[in-house]
Amino acid sequence: MEELFALYAARGFADFAGLTVSGAVPIKEELANELIARFLTAASADGSSAVPSTVPTQALLHLVKTLQVRATEGVVTVHFEIRA
Repeated sequence: MEELFALYAARGFADFAGLTVSGAVPIKEELANELIARFLTAASADGSSAVPSTVPTQALLHLVKTLQVRATEGVVTVHFEIRA
């Protein structure tokens, strides 16, 4: 699966032309805090990113068209739109 993902990323996700993904992901406050803590711990431990090296973050970032984070009553909701 990682090989396919890397192949699609190398081609600029051209195979997915016209694709649009919109969604909202509710995340409990505790999980958001745990994810942030792990990210910060990994970054401070060895200066690396907590994102696995197999994830082509640069190729994915240009696909993100909107990203909003809202926090209410202990729940953080990430609203996003991704377009290829």
